[in-house]
Amino acid sequence: MADVLRSDLLQQIQTSCKYSITIDESTDISVKQNLVTYARLLETDEFGMALPHTYFLGVAELQ
Repeated sequence: MADVLRSDLLQQIQTSCKYSITIDESTDISVKQNLVTYARLLETDEFGMALPHTYFLGVAELQ
C-alpha cells in the first residue's frame, strides 16, 4: 500500500508546476536522531487556482 501512495505522490510532484522538499532533524525522548522529510507542492483546483499542499514523505533514523 505504501508503494502505491509513494508512486502517486511522485507522479503529483512530477506534474506540479512548483514543489519544494523540506527536511527536518529531530531528537526523540530516547535520544535517537530522526530525519523527517516533507514535500510541498502547488496543485490546481477545479477553478484553476494553485493551492499549496504539504505531504509527509517519510522518517529515517540517523546513526
